[in-house]
Amino acid sequence: MGFNKRSLWKLIFTVSVFVLTMQAALAESSAKKPFKTNSTIKNLDEFEHFANKNNAASLLTQNPPVSNSLFEVGGVRIESGKEGIEVILETKQGDLLQPVSKSEGNNFIVEIPNARLVLATGNEFRREKPVTGIAEIIVVNTDTNGIRLTITGEVAIPKVELFDDDTGLIFTVTPSTSTTQAPPTPENQKPETQPEQPKPEEPQAGNQEPIELTVTGELDSYRVPEASSGTKTDTPIRDIPQSIQVIPKQVLEDQQVIRLTDATRNVSGVVEGDSFAGTRDSVNIRGFDFNSTFRDGFRDNGLALRELSEIEQIEVLKSPASVLYGNAEPGGIINLVTKKPLSEPYYGADLSIGSFSYYRPTIDLSGPLNPDKTLLYRLNVAYENSGSFRDFGNSERFFLAPTFDLKLDDRTNLLVNVSYVDDERTFDQGIVAFDRAIADIPTSRFLGEPGDKRTVEEVNVGYRFEHRFNDNLTLRNAFRYTSQDTFDYRAQPLELDEETGELSRNFRSNDDYYDTYSLQTDIVGKFKTGAIAHTLLFGVDLERQNTDGSQKRLPGGLTPSINIFESLKVMI
Repeated sequence: MGFNKRSLWKLIFTVSVFVLTMQAALAESSAKKPFKTNSTIKNLDEFEHFANKNNAASLLTQNPPVSNSLFEVGGVRIESGKEGIEVILETKQGDLLQPVSKSEGNNFIVEIPNARLVLATGNEFRREKPVTGIAEIIVVNTDTNGIRLTITGEVAIPKVELFDDDTGLIFTVTPSTSTTQAPPTPENQKPETQPEQPKPEEPQAGNQEPIELTVTGELDSYRVPEASSGTKTDTPIRDIPQSIQVIPKQVLEDQQVIRLTDATRNVSGVVEGDSFAGTRDSVNIRGFDFNSTFRDGFRDNGLALRELSEIEQIEVLKSPASVLYGNAEPGGIINLVTKKPLSEPYYGADLSIGSFSYYRPTIDLSGPLNPDKTLLYRLNVAYENSGSFRDFGNSERFFLAPTFDLKLDDRTNLLVNVSYVDDERTFDQGIVAFDRAIADIPTSRFLGEPGDKRTVEEVNVGYRFEHRFNDNLTLRNAFRYTSQDTFDYRAQPLELDEETGELSRNFRSNDDYYDTYSLQTDIVGKFKTGAIAHTLLFGVDLERQNTDGSQKRLPGGLTPSINIFESLKVMI
């Protein structure tokens, strides 16, 4: 594709945004103290305010003074350890957290009163049987601005030790096979002396005891425990009686996917549908055509190719459970979950170069805009320019999406997002059918006119407001305005004479404009009846759409026909 003024302007704009943002980031980082990397994991008794403790285990039984500061834990990971597993609470302020432990039955419980769990998938982390000897690990927020970590042993209380490094708090968990293990004792408290037990006899040669072999490995990084599409709540997927499949960000990055239809090939029962000459996304879910997608729970008309550079994960809800989103096909829906601003600085850039003059630079920037981290931002920018193996095929695309997250108080957040897409590509309807097969012509042969194209310009502006009255009652309100302007011009194939190869065509043009206003309000409540926990969702969705447009066609017989067996000549 030729490099015209339009593409040059967009490339200059993209580079300018990148340079200005990186300069701001460097200025911010230069004003801060240099970050030091700790190559070893320190025990908590090595820190100054824990110097009077003899070991890290004794710390979990003490009651240190509670800090007035509230720190965020942005992730929970479980990794394999030497004798068991490691539970890692990801935070940069691990040395300031104040854990206190207790035991109940087979449960080892750690309370952290000055921290909050803030996960992309909700406010709860749960993992069943992560290793032999451990029944369950749960990390949740409490009602008193704290975090509770519960580690349940299968037959006894597991052994837990606490460490700290730059990634956060690390709990090393060793399963116990004894049914009489006592909880950890406070410092300097020695258990009563027990009478010495006779040593068991050593096995004789030829009568060896069987050897128990335990094989452990890392957890699958592609696994996503929660998806909002199934219930519009933070309910784990394992608790939802519906067919939900999630394509996480790691899969999109590993496969270098830039098109939605390429990503959904990972999902069973989903195939590509009529893409209107490759200019928009369209899929078929369980036999039902589905042109619309959902973006953060809002319906998207699917008039353009979806941009995946700002997508955190893709959630596919299959079956008639799609009725949760109103007027949707019974085969299911696809919900695109966008990336959210991060509380820690993040800077990413990528450049892809390929065949047929393809190049695609992208940038992804995020972090706080003030020292208190009450205002966060995220900026995703992408530019794409490409030719094609098809004659006269080319495309150009520009995408910009800034997002801001304002923390009004400890229980109230306001997220504001804007996105802009400008997409132009050749309107190519492929190769015609010949009898019951594809016509035997070169795959590069284009059967339209060199000027055939489709352009789409789309603007999205919206907000998402959330207020948590308490841990059991949440109010959510969201709004989005979408403006879409599309134009296409093409020579539409009509009829093929299979004996002569003559293809009749008709010049057509569409010029359409869409305005969409969407509003959602939800109330989520959690309560219990006896031993049964419930999550209640009550909500109202409103949508208003205005459309305007025109369609033009030449009268029959005025559009020149072509012979599919002859290459198209361009008059200069």
